[in-house]
Amino acid sequence: MAVVDEARQQYPDASHHCYAYLLGRPASAQAAMNDDGEPSGTAGKPIFNVIQHKGMSDVLVVVIRYFGGVKLGAGGLVRAYAAAAESVLSAVERVEHTPQVTLTLAVPFALEQRI
Repeated sequence: MAVVDEARQQYPDASHHCYAYLLGRPASAQAAMNDDGEPSGTAGKPIFNVIQHKGMSDVLVVVIRYFGGVKLGAGGLVRAYAAAAESVLSAVERVEHTPQVTLTLAVPFALEQRI
């Protein structure tokens, strides 16, 4: 969230700072998305869908939009945010992380949440 806050500080006059992220492997991933004032489901979700479609994880995409006086409508917003995410994720260098160590732990059930 520090990256999103930094984007808000760097571009305070922007109308919207919409984002989506996916952290971790699919089975235990953490994910979030935010429309930042855009109509529900028209910004964060399209960004997130592109992240999933690309098969990426450990990624955050923030799309900063300035209102230009033309109302795009819900469909136009979805296309615009998805296109912005697609553009940046197609250009970014991919780094594949391979686990270096495999561990097996045997612990009492009561300690499961701590681990």
